[in-house]
Amino acid sequence: MTDLPDLVRRATALSILLGATLGPIAHAQPAAYPAKPVRIVVPAGPGSAPDTLARLFAEHLGRRLQQPFVVEPMPGAAGILGAGAVARADADGHTLLYGYNQLVTINPHLYEKLPYDGAAAFAPVTLVAKGGYVLIGSPALEATDLPGLIALARRRPGQLVYASLGSGSVANVGMELLKQAAGIDLLHVPYKTGGASTIDLLGGRVHV
Repeated sequence: MTDLPDLVRRATALSILLGATLGPIAHAQPAAYPAKPVRIVVPAGPGSAPDTLARLFAEHLGRRLQQPFVVEPMPGAAGILGAGAVARADADGHTLLYGYNQLVTINPHLYEKLPYDGAAAFAPVTLVAKGGYVLIGSPALEATDLPGLIALARRRPGQLVYASLGSGSVANVGMELLKQAAGIDLLHVPYKTGGASTIDLLGGRVHV
């Protein structure tokens, strides 16, 4: 059985700024970059952690490079919609993807067909952030820590509901690993944005 503390330690999120594959861009790109406003596509909802961090990063880049960096949230389909849009964009460095590990590590193994090849479609620009995932319970939840949640779930199999940002998201995969390691059954409810799931968590409509 997977050790639960070790499982928690390994639930790490990476945020990476990516561009459409820049094969010839190093030679074709003019010396003055950017030559026009830059679009940063965030495959998450407005107000989400990726969206917020991308806006902070965009503000800094805009001041430094003297061109607007415009953040465009594009949530849905476990990040596939946003990643696909950037993969189809011109490889001129003016469309960037505020990506995270799921797009190139989990999605290729869960979806038979993707509108992008993570290894071929994107070129890494920089690592933006690294952080951990936190399991949060509803204020109405009887359990106040992980052992209490596991004990409660064993008493009420299939009755506790957890929210994630969609099937195949890191949170979904992480919770499924937790369920497997702890031998518990939780009901999964996918959400398009973190804001919507937070509202339902506070309202007690989902439990964790």
